[in-house]
Amino acid sequence: PVPTSTPVIEKVTVNIIDFGFWNSNITIDINSIVVWANNDTSTHTATSLDAIFDSGYLPYSGEYSYKFTESGIYNYKCSLHGNMKGKIRVLPENGILIDPSPPMPDDPQPSPPSSSYY
Repeated sequence: PVPTSTPVIEKVTVNIIDFGFWNSNITIDINSIVVWANNDTSTHTATSLDAIFDSGYLPYSGEYSYKFTESGIYNYKCSLHGNMKGKIRVLPENGILIDPSPPMPDDPQPSPPSSSYY
């Protein structure tokens, strides 16, 4: 028989602390598992912007995991606290992933007021 290699499943934890995702901008291999662990006293969620995954409400010490079986860019947020955002890059087997999206700002910048000249 020909020996086959067993793929190693990577597991990465994103901690939720002080109303923030710690380790929020990560790059993983395809078929890796991300675990969101709520270490904050407030309830939070880990919700993808494109409805791929949603943890539901995570109370203190709650956890949610998701296995990423397709390569791509996954932006996510806490649906209860809009300033909490993160990004996961899932590399395909060849390790090449082009990220067409601009970096997510920490805080949206307000637009300057428009002026009308007559």
